[in-house]
Order: sequence, then C-alpha cells, then structure tokens
Amino acid sequence: MAHILLLFARSANCELISERLTQHHEVTVGDCNSRERVCQQLAHPFDLCIVDGQTLEQLWQPIQERRAAEEPILLPFLLIVAREKMDLIQRQLWQVIEEVVTAPIETAELQARVEILLRTRQYSLDLQQSNTQLQAANAELQEINRLKSQFVSMVSHEFRNPLMTISGYLQLLESPNDSIPSAKKQEFFQHIHASVKRLTTLVDDILVIGRVGVGKLSFEPASLDLTAFCSNLIEEMKFGLDRPRSLVLRVEGEPPPTTCLDQKLLRHVLTNLISNAIKYSPDDAPVSITLLYKREQVSLEVQDQGIGIPPEEQARLCEAFHRASNVGRVAGTGLGLAISKQCIDLHGGQISITSEIDKGTRVEVTIPLLSHSNTI
Repeated sequence: MAHILLLFARSANCELISERLTQHHEVTVGDCNSRERVCQQLAHPFDLCIVDGQTLEQLWQPIQERRAAEEPILLPFLLIVAREKMDLIQRQLWQVIEEVVTAPIETAELQARVEILLRTRQYSLDLQQSNTQLQAANAELQEINRLKSQFVSMVSHEFRNPLMTISGYLQLLESPNDSIPSAKKQEFFQHIHASVKRLTTLVDDILVIGRVGVGKLSFEPASLDLTAFCSNLIEEMKFGLDRPRSLVLRVEGEPPPTTCLDQKLLRHVLTNLISNAIKYSPDDAPVSITLLYKREQVSLEVQDQGIGIPPEEQARLCEAFHRASNVGRVAGTGLGLAISKQCIDLHGGQISITSEIDKGTRVEVTIPLLSHSNTI
C-alpha cells in the first residue's frame, strides 16, 4: 500500500482529501503549524506528497532538499490550488512539483492523478532496482573476466616451467654424447619425474576448482578410519618427496567407534595443507600434523616453521589464485587453500589460520563427526 503525506495549511481541506484517499492508501496528515515537525515528517518515507499553495511557498526549500535526497528515484509532489490563485504561485515553485490540480476537484479526477503519480513513482523504483542489479551483474562480469585472465596467466606460467624442465633434460638425455655419468642421468630423471608430478597436481587442482565452479563437487561420506588414513597419506607424501622431510603425526583423544567422512575430499585438504607447509619451510624444519579427537568433532592441525604470512593478507588466503606477497619465487597456483575451503565447507567444518612472519603458520581444520550429504 502506497504512503501519501498531506501538507495543507487549512485542516478542513486536508480532512476532505484524506477521506477520499484513505480507502486505498495509507495517509499521513502533516502538522503544518510547526515547521520543525513538518520537516521531520518530510524526512520519513512516503511515496507521494500532496500540498496546497500556501504550504508549498512556506516549505519550498525543505521539499526541494527532500526530492534531491531521493534522486535518482522520483518522489512526486502534487499541488492542489484554487484556479484564481494559479498566477500567484511563484515561478520557482513549479520546479518541485510533478502535477497541479485546480480546486474544486472531483474525487475521480483526484484519484486518477494520484494513481498516475504513484505508478510513475513505482516505475522509477523498478528502474533503479534494475539499474542496481545491472551494475552488480556488470561488476560480477568484470570480476569473472579478471579471474579468467588471471587463470590463463597462472596456468600458462605454471605449465611452462615444468614443461621447459622436462624438455631440457630430455634433450640432454637424447644427446648422442655418452659422456653423461649414470648418476647424473638418474638425477635428470628425478627432475623429470618431479616436473611431471607438478603438472599432474596442477591438472588435478584445475579439475577440482572447475567442478566447484559448476556445482559438481559432491560430498559422499563413508565409514573411515581417520587415524590410519592420515598416517598412510603422510607416508605416501614422504615417499613422493625429492628429499627427506620430517613429517610428524601426533594423535590425541579417543577415536569414536565409527567416523563418517568423505575420504576423497579429505585427501585434497590434508595434501594441500601439508604440501604448503613443506613448500614454505626450510628443508631441516619439521612439519607437525596433529589429529585431535573431541566429543563431537575432529580437529586436524598442520604446523610449520616457515616464512609465515603477512597479517593483512591472512583473510584472503582461501580466495582462488590469491598468494601471499612474500612467497618469492616459490611455485604455486593459489588454488590449494581455495579447494581445501570448499572441501571443508561440504563437511560442515571450519578452517582457521594463524601465522607470524618468519616463525611459521598453523592451520586448523575442525570437522563435525556427524555430517550430512550435501553438494555445492
């Protein structure tokens, strides 16, 4: 229901107009005996204001300011004035009204004018809403284009380096010169295998982030021995490293009889967190993994002693493609934590990151032990 504000110097005229409009609209009668009071009423929301000539002359400035505050949305004002007094209305006052009705006026005509102005007001509101939605859609499109460009640049860079490494070592191995010692050849093969592994990881991350983007990353919980899962995964990661690293698993608390979790998603989470801890830590610094069983949830904590993360950047770490400014030349895509966050969300869990420059980073993942299937 539209809200109409009546501002009349003569209460008799105001009562008459109010009686004609209250059947279809919400009507507020302004207190024109107090300029302060009527200015307060002008500041309250309404859809149409009907004024007489005397009130318009007295309140021209507040009315103009109220209309300006509503722009670009139209706030219509309707002037009712006696025909013989039309010429007395100052020229500047016509700038703040949309419609003029001369008195005496028939009820049907008044209602028709009111409905037209209210409809125009609604069109203005709808247009502003559409414009706001269009601006939001345009901003979203610009962000998509930015991410697309960033993605293409990142993928090109991340693919180029390992491919150049593979190509270079293969050329050396294919050389007709047999002077390369066997130990050196073995070293070349290790570099090739490491580059292939890096490419495989990159492709896997891109596939996962693609499934997230189209809502195809599913949550399929099943019975899982979480302690054995974490222990086996850590051993797999140790085996795949190009040089020995200290990965220490500590288990605290009493495991429940059954744990229902998605093994595929947890593998993404734990692999990304441990890989980051290894990547950004010195070779001789241990990485600590803690599995803590609580009453109704389980906590996975990965602690390193690496380069740390600047405080002002920690809130953005789970955004796709975002990498801390202090990573230097350490290779990475900025997808790992974004993927981990999605996998954790599907479990109904949370991730928290605390870090200090040059002292290390601690990532804690908390997951409820009773989860329900979901898809994003």
